[in-house]
Amino acid sequence: MHLPSRRLAAILAGLPLTIALVGAWFLFLRPVSLGGPAGYVIVAGVSMEPAFHTGDLAITQWRAEYQVGDIVAFSTEGGLVIHRIVGGDAVQGFTTQGDNRELPDPWRPRPDDIVGAALVCLPGAGNALAFVRQPAVLAGLAAAIAFFLAFTTGPERRRGRRPTSSSSAAAPFVAGGQDPGS
Repeated sequence: MHLPSRRLAAILAGLPLTIALVGAWFLFLRPVSLGGPAGYVIVAGVSMEPAFHTGDLAITQWRAEYQVGDIVAFSTEGGLVIHRIVGGDAVQGFTTQGDNRELPDPWRPRPDDIVGAALVCLPGAGNALAFVRQPAVLAGLAAAIAFFLAFTTGPERRRGRRPTSSSSAAAPFVAGGQDPGS
């Protein structure tokens, strides 16, 4: 079945924008786990208030160098921590501290431990992401998409559909090859 020309034109008109958006995501926002430069951190706790609050989503970007004043996400034994660099260096390890803390952290992350420097904070987006990542919610979303794809069709598809032999009665055989309705 051919797409109507207007619909095809609309799809082709949106193609460059789609390619540009996917390319930008691939270059700048692809997660580290997929070989990209970006890290995604769901903030938990009050140590970085007022810059970050529980439930915020911090997007970080890997850099070749980090310096005092950068807010960085780094790996520890307990998971990811997002705090500000307040001293140290790449060789001996950086001294970090939460903006809402009086003392520096016990960790001394080196560049290999750092996921990236904070690029942007999306308030509350971490809560939404955490909700969507729950297995029951993912299963529900998958079921809804499958249902939508299985049970909805466009009007042009319905018009072009022919009944199959299993869903309709067989046509009567008429001697001489003529249809009795003609």
